[in-house]
Amino acid sequence: MSVAPRPEVAMLRLYLALATCFALFPALAFAQPPAPVRMCAEWEPVEGVMIRWPLGISTALVRELAEDDTLYVIILSSQIASATSTFTAAGVNLAHVQWVVADSWSHWSRDWGPQCLFDGAGNWGILDPWFDGYPWIPREATGYEQDDDTPAQFAAYLGGEPLWQPPFYLTGGNIMYDGHGRAFCSEAQVSENDHLSEAAFRAAVASWCGVSELVVLPNTESYGIQHIDCVAKFLDEETVIVKQLYPGHQNAPYVEQNAQILAGLTSCYGNPLRVVRVHCGPFPNVGMAAYTNALILGKKVLVPILNCEGDAPALQAYRDAMPGYEVLGFTGSWYNYDALHCRTMGIFDRGMLRVDLAPPPAEIPAADWPVTAFVDDRSDAGLDLAGCALHWRLAGATDFASVPLLPLAGDSLRAWLPAQAPSAEIEYYLEAADLSGRVERRPIAAPAALYRTAVAPDLTAVETLPAAPILAAWPRPFRERLELAAASRGAAVEVAIYDSTGRCVRRLALANGRGSWDGRDTGGRELPAGVYLLRAASGGGAPLKALKLR
Repeated sequence: MSVAPRPEVAMLRLYLALATCFALFPALAFAQPPAPVRMCAEWEPVEGVMIRWPLGISTALVRELAEDDTLYVIILSSQIASATSTFTAAGVNLAHVQWVVADSWSHWSRDWGPQCLFDGAGNWGILDPWFDGYPWIPREATGYEQDDDTPAQFAAYLGGEPLWQPPFYLTGGNIMYDGHGRAFCSEAQVSENDHLSEAAFRAAVASWCGVSELVVLPNTESYGIQHIDCVAKFLDEETVIVKQLYPGHQNAPYVEQNAQILAGLTSCYGNPLRVVRVHCGPFPNVGMAAYTNALILGKKVLVPILNCEGDAPALQAYRDAMPGYEVLGFTGSWYNYDALHCRTMGIFDRGMLRVDLAPPPAEIPAADWPVTAFVDDRSDAGLDLAGCALHWRLAGATDFASVPLLPLAGDSLRAWLPAQAPSAEIEYYLEAADLSGRVERRPIAAPAALYRTAVAPDLTAVETLPAAPILAAWPRPFRERLELAAASRGAAVEVAIYDSTGRCVRRLALANGRGSWDGRDTGGRELPAGVYLLRAASGGGAPLKALKLR
């Protein structure tokens, strides 16, 4: 006959069991993607867009979304027939529509939808942070748990793609990634995570998202949703469009503060961040226009408009900032805090051909110039080297000449711009192809958009100019610190440091001709071992190569 354990023994066993569960729970429930993680930037190649039925957007916009890309529609099975009828009547390409049967509470797929990443092994995956509504919604309110469940159901719909569920809030409309380890949000993103200190939140975003630098901008409203996509939008690694309000508007000082902060930053390539403005005027029942709440979809930009006089200048601001893109305006039930971007979510290409290329300096020497790009085919089909080339021409010419892109170590390719005469102006773009049939260019909209540089003028006959600095560096190779010295008639010399892809990773001012480099980039991040090129910013003298050891 079995004997029941004494009550104190039973309680001890229960305590030990619970302690074991709680000890294991973080490891089981919060497994992280393999590092280093890279979150996708909005201008990268997409395979489609996620929306929700019932619609929060016009059928005209639905038709555009499904024209060239897959449209993932979150919908109940009982609603598919009605949605199919509506889409058919609107001329939507149903061959591009996929019905994802899942429940949802709201149409703000940007905020609760899947955030796409590539992990350290190069695998595509979905980040699924917590979602529980908005600042004015009590946490105990029901409904948003349905939205919170949707990314997991979408991952299952795709066949069990990796799903990573961090234990914090990271609302999609209030986070923007540059694809290079930097992210931007407003203070509301931090305060929403009231279970974490700001330092702990930053550490969590760094660990889960590979974000080495999180730029937290001041809130721009006294009370409201405070999402960054209602104020600013990154158009590429070096350009951000920021709303502009009339001077007397109560939020104008805060928006201008955001614009000034952004203008004081450098891009991932070491250049000053370019801030362009779009005027967002008042509109009845809307508040201020939400022109920054736009969606980049391949080589298209879809902008929320209001059928008002401010629309045309807003669309032109995008065309000026993004030459070669098709800029389209769409009306809808928009608000200043909720428009087109809020109600759509880009799903990035699982097999994307990613091309990363730093823009050239304003001047290059009168010699063959290396153009090095990072080219990564996530399809794993392999590169089609016959389709990988650099196309260039002198400014004013019509036709492009081509030089091949040749493999270097890892995922780098390099082509050489042929030497041109002093003061010549050069235009070029890069094209890469893989064996899956994908083709990508940089700039993305090339040849309508091009990189431009000029050959330094020949100043040897002008004796009144200061002599070009002669740069020295030691020890080479180095591990922790590289000493620098420059002899020049100037009071100070700026040295630019480039990695093997041609990206400027650091600029140093040598006061009195002396200084050192600690092997870190502009953001203070430790750079990997490899060969780095050092050049005086004036362009004078031969560049130096320095090998950084582990």
